[in-house]
Amino acid sequence: PPLSEAQWQAEFAAYQRATSLFEQAIAAEPSNSYAHFDFGRAVQWPEAQLAVHLFDRADELDPLVPVASGLSALALDRLGMKDAADLRLRDFVARAGESKSSRVIGALESYRGRLDAAAELADRPQPPQQSRDLHWDV
Repeated sequence: PPLSEAQWQAEFAAYQRATSLFEQAIAAEPSNSYAHFDFGRAVQWPEAQLAVHLFDRADELDPLVPVASGLSALALDRLGMKDAADLRLRDFVARAGESKSSRVIGALESYRGRLDAAAELADRPQPPQQSRDLHWDV
């Protein structure tokens, strides 16, 4: 069911507060890759261009955790930047390994309407979660 006006206003106010808190966290500690990464996750759907910037910055700050690059690829694809998304995805797979990349690849396949490929990737066993590189949703 659609949100009531009051629910919509409450959701929007919460989003504005969260955005402000993420901006404050980044201002207080600009080298905190987690702040950039989590802010990017929070805005990846309503503000994909901002999310790309935040994911790219998180990736620059902590290149050993490549998931930001994978989420950046998904945001680029949603912006219609297919070639850039493909390049970013190739970089992500090269850095993360194919087994850790299957969820992102599957999400990209589903965005592009290739649901059989997406379903096949979803059925693959996932490696055990060991760090934040696997603690996210696409």
